[in-house]
Amino acid sequence: MGKKYLDLLEKYVTYACIASFSVMAIMGVLQVVFRYFLQQSLDYSEELCRYTFVWSVFFGSVICYRRGSHAAIEIFIKMMPAKVRKAVLIISSITSATFFALLVVQGLDITLDAMDQSSASLGVSMAYAYAAVPVGGLLLFVFAVEGLWRQIWPDYSGVSSL
Repeated sequence: MGKKYLDLLEKYVTYACIASFSVMAIMGVLQVVFRYFLQQSLDYSEELCRYTFVWSVFFGSVICYRRGSHAAIEIFIKMMPAKVRKAVLIISSITSATFFALLVVQGLDITLDAMDQSSASLGVSMAYAYAAVPVGGLLLFVFAVEGLWRQIWPDYSGVSSL
């Protein structure tokens, strides 16, 4: 995929992250308001907050990974000679892509297993909650491949590189 499409994908992931985080925040506030001020309980709010939190974490991880803003020890990378640095970053990208591919495969497995289970409060299929794992893993895999491409061909005009 070209950089333009990957940038567009990142933009949509950012919107999805904002939406899921917003739902989580609104439901959290509503839960407090209903419980402490109205003396009522929203049965589904805690469960919805938890599931939207999981989706927010995966979407946020994708954005951070693409932008290179995830936790890293750059000082050691920058101290390495150029050829060693390139090799380490290529190995890191390959390792990450492999892990993300496993996340997709195993995430699909648990998502499919959970299709017949219903959540306690919302009553929806647990597959909606578990689907964050393979979806997030797939998006992370796509951007890990882009990072690998960027390390092998530094002239690629992707997002910032080390």
